[in-house]
Amino acid sequence: MFASRNEWNSAISAKAVGAWRRRVPSCASPGRFPTPKKGRCAARSPEGNPKAGNERALFPASGKERVMSWLVTRRECLGSVGGLMTLAAFLTTARAWAGSAEPGPPKGALPQLSLEPLPYPVTALEPFLDARTLEIHHGKHHAGYVAKWNQTLEKLSQKRVREETSDLIPLYQSLSFNGCGHVLHDLYWKSMQPAVGEVPAGQIAKALEEDFGGYRRFLEEFEAVTVPIEGSGWGILAYTPLADRLTIMPCEKHQNIALWDSTPLVVCDVWEHAYYLSYQNRRGDYVKEFLRHIPWKQVEQRYVRARAAASGQKSPGLT
Repeated sequence: MFASRNEWNSAISAKAVGAWRRRVPSCASPGRFPTPKKGRCAARSPEGNPKAGNERALFPASGKERVMSWLVTRRECLGSVGGLMTLAAFLTTARAWAGSAEPGPPKGALPQLSLEPLPYPVTALEPFLDARTLEIHHGKHHAGYVAKWNQTLEKLSQKRVREETSDLIPLYQSLSFNGCGHVLHDLYWKSMQPAVGEVPAGQIAKALEEDFGGYRRFLEEFEAVTVPIEGSGWGILAYTPLADRLTIMPCEKHQNIALWDSTPLVVCDVWEHAYYLSYQNRRGDYVKEFLRHIPWKQVEQRYVRARAAASGQKSPGLT
């Protein structure tokens, strides 16, 4: 397996030392092989003539367990960079003997997330939302969901490599919470613009008329549903393809009370960190102002894409 005696003389493994270490009187020079007689070594000259002597040696095993080291102590080997390189090469060879390989990335792994920059300067929404609120909200809260998603993926990946199935529920709960937190925050930044007063037009205006009775009625319902959300959550205008209509969802946390097939079009964050520096406990004022900053042209584009993607879906109860 090794190309030369020097390679045999440099191979070392901590496991081999523990499993096959044999003690005999030490010999002074390298190149010696142990004799059957206890406490004696035989050194071979280039011509192959044995010479008597004392030696400390490791006896080789056979087959897949050919883990051995000749004439090198652990201190000599591990005390040098060359020794560490030898150890790494040895372990690679030992794995090859055992027929094992380094595990690759687990199949079905979810992608790592990254935090995108805001689509506008942090001062762009003032006086609606102050710069400090956006800095903290985006740079701390949103970034925290991204970081925790990635950390959870790493833990899940380690479980898959070790083929463990214990304690998976907390990991998947974390993915649901932090993944939804990232998706909704990403859309939240895109649900606002510096300009105020834009009104729906085109297909989204037609949909609001058909599904809510008009733009004004939509504003009233959205506010009535979003302001009283208990604790932390989101007011969401979404398109649901199975019913082929717009709907409003009062989502709690990030992932509770949602229609699974729906595509969010507009999201309003009503966690207190989203507005408290500017509005304190006046959530209603914040929601009213939020509705004045919606970029309806972008919302229409999302609506058109969502309907096109869902083309052909039909609820079993609909004709």
